[in-house]
Amino acid sequence: MYWKLLFGKEMLENVWRSILVDMNKKVKLDNKAFNSPLVSLSDEGFCRLLDFAKGDRPLVVNFGSSTCPIFMKKMLEYEKMIVQFKDVADFVIVYIEEAHPSDGWAFDENNNIPTHSSQTERCVAARQLSSQNAICPVLVDSMLNAANVAYGALPIRLYIIRNNHVVYQGGAGPMGYCMDDVINWLSAYTCQKH
Repeated sequence: MYWKLLFGKEMLENVWRSILVDMNKKVKLDNKAFNSPLVSLSDEGFCRLLDFAKGDRPLVVNFGSSTCPIFMKKMLEYEKMIVQFKDVADFVIVYIEEAHPSDGWAFDENNNIPTHSSQTERCVAARQLSSQNAICPVLVDSMLNAANVAYGALPIRLYIIRNNHVVYQGGAGPMGYCMDDVINWLSAYTCQKH
């Protein structure tokens, strides 16, 4: 059973799809950030990613979903980063399609969330995450996956945007998802400010 889970058809399809999303992303380091259309959980109204960038402060964007065990495991670390750097940077989570939906390449003891078939379902999943982690805004990608496609976010990814430009582009998850790189960038930025 474990062998099938790791090397079955669903895993290969999922990994291949993630590679294609990464290869075809529109956003590149040191280039203009894509102002993705999103849904705000506060009022389920339309918003844009760059609406959350304030002045010249860095905006840290954490892409992921509740069915990604690494994303969920690193959430406490992300919350500590927010507390540490809240005076110099802003933070958001962008909830994208499920990395391991219950009707796809699912893991045992994972959140039991199927592939989203509507914006409402994606917002419900994001709201569950938001209720557990209310330290920063949780925004929701559209069912067209505009943010996911533009940023190559599947299954998880970290970015920093400043002055509408990408100043840090983390590697594709799970291997390239590194909170320490973001902390180091923010630490260096903080030192430059003082």
